[in-house]
Amino acid sequence: MFEEIKKTGKPYVFRYRPNNDYTLDEIKESYIYFQKRELLNDPLDSTPDLIDLKYIDTEKLLKLFEKLVGKEKRQFIEQKFNTKQLEEIARVSVPKFINKHGIACFSMLPGINMPLLANYANHHKGLYLQYNIDLDSNFFKNIRLMNYQKELKKFQ
Repeated sequence: MFEEIKKTGKPYVFRYRPNNDYTLDEIKESYIYFQKRELLNDPLDSTPDLIDLKYIDTEKLLKLFEKLVGKEKRQFIEQKFNTKQLEEIARVSVPKFINKHGIACFSMLPGINMPLLANYANHHKGLYLQYNIDLDSNFFKNIRLMNYQKELKKFQ
């Protein structure tokens, strides 16, 4: 995402927020609120129901685990669990993981965006906040572009 932002020539992203006490608290206390997945305005947004966990590539899973927690912990997991157990752990854990984490949405488009103000800023009564990602590159390092789909299919 950093590359796409840099292409616009600005280190900024924007967030549209309603005019309420929660937004004021975010500004006052200097934090970013991450909405629970199930409370987003689109019920299909990030739903774990669209992840097909019938066929799990355990080697890919272990490589991802190693990347997240290190080689020693991967080796521990490989010694402790067989392939079938790892697959079952993934089937149970992936939906829990997705539902456990919130989402904060940003726009790369500067200025007032009427559809975003209508949908995310209390029907044009709210505001948009500007963030300079260069000031906290560690926080914004995992920001990702939204990938809209015409047709929803299960992800494998």
